Parts: sequence; structure tokens; C-alpha cells
Amino acid sequence: MSSINHKTIDENLQKNSNEFEKEQNPKDIKKNKPKHDKNVQNIQEFKMGEILKEEVRFKIMFLLYNYPQMNFTEIRVLLNLTAGNLMHHLKKLVDIHWIKEKLVFIPRVLKFYKITILGEENFNHKIKKLKNLLDLIDI
Repeated sequence: MSSINHKTIDENLQKNSNEFEKEQNPKDIKKNKPKHDKNVQNIQEFKMGEILKEEVRFKIMFLLYNYPQMNFTEIRVLLNLTAGNLMHHLKKLVDIHWIKEKLVFIPRVLKFYKITILGEENFNHKIKKLKNLLDLIDI
């Protein structure tokens, strides 16, 4: 049977405790914050790229960026999509709060879509990146 060295265990606990406290020092947190913010920004840009990677979503965002609001049928006809395909892409954009939908009860129920401030900012950012890329190519 092996004996437990309580002194060594206590020393290790104290050492680990000191290291933990050192990591939680506010000065250290401030030093690491820009790195964290950069990682968060990279993740957000990745997500934005993934969302707009789909050509249909890019076209939807383009339409809603240029028109104050459009109804489901207008978007479907302009993009020549099936109702199910369009609904799938609109749902993705609504889920991430880039567009919002509103039901309007005229003689029949119509769904209207409008770009949100968040969606406008992200789409504008993507357009600027594409413009910069085109400027580099010098077409």
C-alpha cells in the first residue's frame, strides 16, 4: 500500500491556486482582451461568409438592401425560386436577425420582409470587402 504525501498535495493545490489567481488578475484580462475580441470578430466574419456563401441568400439580401420591404411573392418571382426553396433561405436569414418578417392582413395574408440594422451592417461590410477585392484585381 502506498502512502499519500499530504504535504506534496497541499503544495500542489497552493501552486495551482496561485496560478489560477494570476490568470484572473484584471491586468492580465485586459492584456488578453484584444486577442479575444479578434477571435470573436473572426468567428462573426466566418459566420457572415457562411450565410452569404449561398447565392440565393446573397440575392435576397441585395434585394432587401435596395428596397425598403418586399413581400414573399415579389422575392420569389424576381429570383425565380420555388416557394419551399425561398422559405428555407428566408428562415435562415430571419433566424440570425438579418431580416425580419411581418404578416399583413389585406384581403389575404401576405408576408413582408425587411432588412434589419444588423443585416444592413453585415451586408454593407460584405459589399465593402468585395469592392476591395475587385479594386485589387484592377478590372
